[in-house]
Amino acid sequence: MAADYDVLVIGEGVAGLTAAGELAGAGLKVATLEAQLFGGLVININELDPPPEGSEGGSSNSGAEYASTLMQANADAGVTSVSEPVSRIEALGDIKKIITESGAYTAKHVIVASGARLKKLGIPGESEFEGRGVSQCADCDGPMYQGEDVVVPPDILQKAELGDHFETINPDMPDTHSALGNPDAKMFHSVEGNTEAAGGGGMGGMGMEDVIGVG
Repeated sequence: MAADYDVLVIGEGVAGLTAAGELAGAGLKVATLEAQLFGGLVININELDPPPEGSEGGSSNSGAEYASTLMQANADAGVTSVSEPVSRIEALGDIKKIITESGAYTAKHVIVASGARLKKLGIPGESEFEGRGVSQCADCDGPMYQGEDVVVPPDILQKAELGDHFETINPDMPDTHSALGNPDAKMFHSVEGNTEAAGGGGMGGMGMEDVIGVG
């Protein structure tokens, strides 16, 4: 049985796109599969510093621009992009079969680069207030909180970027690098209870416990 591709790459984040591009450059027939938007978590980054190698003029690119550059380079190299979620993988001897909702694809090899996801706190109200007070993207949603106090869990993904970005929006808010030495900062060891509703259907507050003053 002849395979449709030499390699199938599951995931169009930076890792998946880079792997596909390198393989295509080596002369292999490659396809990538992505259930959501290409680029993965990097598209949430407003400015990559230092800029990726090969960026025009040496200036910083946004994550979305970088992902688009990788996608275009892969298309130029002959990589096929399939916008479908993978439901399962089957082995047909030496051939691997990728099953999607609308069809199947075969390859000699499969690379799983399904990536990571933004973390959540897992507290009541978090999902209900997403986009209305709860955010996972400082660059995307930060301007909505201009001049406001913002809770940034210290173990959340991209914590350093979150702190730096929100400090530019509200200079009085301590950033994550200096928070432990700032008398205005407080460390929350656990976050429990419901988020609080506000007028207009947005989030008005957040209940917290085990507060330890730092400074």
